[in-house]
Amino acid sequence: MPTLISYEEAEQIILELNELLLDQMTLTTDVKNVNEMRRLLMEDTQDCSLRRIYTYATTGKWIGGDHTEIPLFLDACEMELPQYFRAAYAYSYNKFEKLETLYELLHARSVIDSEVCGPGDAFWEKLPPIEEGVLTRRQVALLEGKKEDTIRNAAYAKGDACLKPFSENLYRAEDVKRWQQARGTFKPSVFSHGDPYSFEINSAHDLKVWLEIFCDPQHVPTITLDQIREAVGIEYQDAFDTFWECPRLTNPNLSWFTAESATKLCLLTGAEPRWLAKKVHQIYQSLIPEMIEELPRDKDFEMQKKEHEAKEATTDTLVNGDLIRQTLKNCNGITAHALQRGKANAKMDGYTNGKLTFTHEHNLKTQYLWLPREVGEELELPKKLYEKANLNINGDYGRHSGLKKYPDIAYADLYKIEIKTLGDLQVVMDQLKP
Repeated sequence: MPTLISYEEAEQIILELNELLLDQMTLTTDVKNVNEMRRLLMEDTQDCSLRRIYTYATTGKWIGGDHTEIPLFLDACEMELPQYFRAAYAYSYNKFEKLETLYELLHARSVIDSEVCGPGDAFWEKLPPIEEGVLTRRQVALLEGKKEDTIRNAAYAKGDACLKPFSENLYRAEDVKRWQQARGTFKPSVFSHGDPYSFEINSAHDLKVWLEIFCDPQHVPTITLDQIREAVGIEYQDAFDTFWECPRLTNPNLSWFTAESATKLCLLTGAEPRWLAKKVHQIYQSLIPEMIEELPRDKDFEMQKKEHEAKEATTDTLVNGDLIRQTLKNCNGITAHALQRGKANAKMDGYTNGKLTFTHEHNLKTQYLWLPREVGEELELPKKLYEKANLNINGDYGRHSGLKKYPDIAYADLYKIEIKTLGDLQVVMDQLKP
C-alpha cells in the first residue's frame, strides 16, 4: 500500500530543501522572487501554501487562496529543486523522492477537479496530463487509502463495484468517481469563498462582506448569521441589525463592536482579535476620528478571549499553562502568593488559599502542581512524592529550584501532581477550598 507522507514530514523536507534552493536561487534570481517562494512554502501559518495544498490533496477541501498556488508550488518542487539537488545534493534528493506520494495525490485530486483547476501538464513526466482525465492505479490507491492489489481486484467485482482499467494500470477519472460514489468513499471537493484573513477591510460594508464569507456554505468552517448575532449579545443585537441592513450609511452603527462581542466573533471565525480590532479602528478613524479612543484595546481582547475559553472549557478539555493560570485566577479563595509580586515567573507561579502555599510549574508541555503532602495524599492523580529527608543530599537540592522562592514549602514534603485535563484541575481545586 502506498503510504502517504505525513504533513509534518513533508513540511520538514520542504524546509530543508527550500533552504538549499533559496541559497542557490539568490545567486541567479531576483531577491523578491526568492522571498515570495519562502513565504509560500515556509510561512508558519494556517494559510501557507504547503498546508493548503496538503489539505486539498487529502480531503478535497481548498480553504482560502486560489489554485494558482499549485503551479508555483510545483514549479519550485518539480523544476527548481531537482535541478539543483540532482546535480549537487544527492542526499537531499533521496528526501525529495519521499514527497512523491503527495505529488501523486495532488495530481489525482486535480484530475478529479479538472473542470475547476483547468488543464495542466503532468506534475512530472511519468504521469499523464491533467486534461486527459487519467489516473494510475497507484493514485487511485492513494485516494482510497488501500493497497494497489485491492484496486486491481476491483476489476473482477460486479455492477458499480467494478472498476476496470482502460489500459494496463490506467483508469479514467469518470470511472473512478462512479466507483467511489458506489462505495461511499467519494470526497466532493469544497472550495471556500475566498481567503478571509487576507481580505481588506476598509469600510463598514467591507466588514459585512468579510462576515458573509464565513456564512458561505462552501466555506470551512461555515457559521450562520444567528451565530454571529448570538456572539454580538442580546443587548447589542438591534445595533448589529441596523449595521447589517445599512452598512453603507455615512455613519454606520458599529456600537455593537465591544471587546466581548468581537472576541466571540474571533473565536467563531478563527481570526485574531488584534487583527479585527485594528481593522475596525481604521473604520472608526476614517469616519469619526475622535471616537477612536472609545474602542476596546488589544489587551481587552486578550483578557476576554482567555475568560471566554475558560468558560467554554469542559472537564475533558486538555490544559495548558494559560488555561490553568486563568482558571486559578478566577477561583474564589485562591490568590497569587505575595512573593509572586504580580508577575508571572518563567517556570513556576506561586499561589495560596489563605492557609497553605502551592505552585504551578508551567514551563513544560506537561503541567504540574506542587502541593503540600497533606493535600496531595488525598488525590488520585498521577503524582510523585518528594520527601524533605531527601533534600540537599550530596549538595543537590533535589527538586525544582523554583520552589526555593517560597520558604513555607521549599523544604517540606511535597507531591508533584500531573494535571492533564480541566477535570484534574477541578479535583485539586476542590481539595484546596478553605
